[in-house]
Amino acid sequence: MDKTTLSLIIGSFAALVAVGNVFWNVYSWRHTGARLQVKATSFVFADFLTSDQWFVAIEATNKGRTATTVTALGFEIPKGGVMILTEPAVRIDRLPKRLEPGETVIYPVSPDDVRKAATAQDVDPTACIPYALCGHGRFQGKIDANARDLLVDEPQ
Repeated sequence: MDKTTLSLIIGSFAALVAVGNVFWNVYSWRHTGARLQVKATSFVFADFLTSDQWFVAIEATNKGRTATTVTALGFEIPKGGVMILTEPAVRIDRLPKRLEPGETVIYPVSPDDVRKAATAQDVDPTACIPYALCGHGRFQGKIDANARDLLVDEPQ
């Protein structure tokens, strides 16, 4: 094997390692920031069990490796616009709230309030998309089946 072929093999290997390094840096950079998992779920307090008062709660959990500050929680309206929740039904957490990795913010609201706001916009409340806004962007989630049952006009 002559020096030219050996140089070509070593140079090709070095280029391959460099390209792999670029892909790893991009992957690592995208996964080091805060990532919020957002969902709307049903929620009840132990004190309210006898009165059967259920809430729809938006939960945002920081699944990333970096802390972030949640500044707003609400529902996106499919036709455009957002429904920002300014006052929870029961105050558990205050916004803005700093979330360390693994921490969750819970914001319960009355299903009636969500239905009224959605009806005012002429949309089905179960079609709204829960979201959280933080310093790392807007994260969307889903409404789980229990919360969806609370949001229908006539629960089954």
